[in-house]
Amino acid sequence: MLSDLIAWSSRLSADRGISRATQIADILSARRQARIGVSEYYELELFDRQKFSDLHRCIGRHGSARIDRLLNNDYWRATANDKILNYALLVHFGLPIAETVATFNAGHARIAQERRIADDDALHAFFADSDAYPLFAKPVHGSYGKGTFSLQSYDPGSRTFVAPNGGQVSLNDIIEAGRRPQFKGLLIQRTLQPHPTVLETVGPSTSCVRVILVRDGDEAFIHFAFWKIARAHNITDNFSYGRHGNLLGSVDVDSGEVRRVINGLWPDGRDITDHPDSGQPLSGFVLPDWPRAKETLIEASHIFPGLSLQNWDVAFCEQGPVLLELNTEPDLQVPQMLAGTPFIDDRLQAVLNRAGW
Repeated sequence: MLSDLIAWSSRLSADRGISRATQIADILSARRQARIGVSEYYELELFDRQKFSDLHRCIGRHGSARIDRLLNNDYWRATANDKILNYALLVHFGLPIAETVATFNAGHARIAQERRIADDDALHAFFADSDAYPLFAKPVHGSYGKGTFSLQSYDPGSRTFVAPNGGQVSLNDIIEAGRRPQFKGLLIQRTLQPHPTVLETVGPSTSCVRVILVRDGDEAFIHFAFWKIARAHNITDNFSYGRHGNLLGSVDVDSGEVRRVINGLWPDGRDITDHPDSGQPLSGFVLPDWPRAKETLIEASHIFPGLSLQNWDVAFCEQGPVLLELNTEPDLQVPQMLAGTPFIDDRLQAVLNRAGW
């Protein structure tokens, strides 16, 4: 790590003309004002003082975790992290979600009228008889795309599925994932079909917009938004700091227009203008049904009054915006870098102050 930091410092001096003395002074200031680490100073581009002149309003991993702890009640986290509970609440209030056709090894809980499957042979029979393909399977408790499967069709004889890239997935792989204690079972859902303009621009993989929403008493406001843009070879849209090729695009919360798009963090990440697979422009693309999505998210936020920092994944589909997940414990520092503005503005500062910041 030390060798990386020295190399980054030298590169910043050469490319931007920022002296080592200035970098050290900035790093010490960021550490003192916001407990931002040395590597974060570089990776989050906090050296760009035209964008980040107020370091005390910027955050790193420590600040992100602290905001989550302050604004989210631990007793309410299960309503986001348990997808069966979360979906059941959203269904009850008539909000749009992906259709779950079955659960596997998920106990007696139920979202609506989906089939509950407990044993391996019954799961095989379900997949053999299903006419709902393509399907998507994901954990009841899970994150970062772990334990997910995109299933195009099933061959009962070999007990294997065809994946979107033409590869194969074994039924045993799905059974193993469904029985991992940390996943608490699997949800089996109909694959969402993107809105035509989204399909043309980024392809058929579900590319969600992450919307960071803040509750302020009985009111709620959308604070930041960014588009998690999947590549053709990936079945999920998780950015993972660009390790798997996916992209991240900042979204203007008023207009739904995509602004800066990146494929990784500094110093290796680059700004991207067009999608690498489709060749279609990303910067300037306006998300379809954005006003409707914002209204839906504000409505949904009131179901979870114990979570004042809500991180929603919404998919823009043929039928309109679909709520895919509600998350806690987010990485708030990356959208700050992407948008090129400190995460804490006056309105959020007031909310944080009342919470004991």
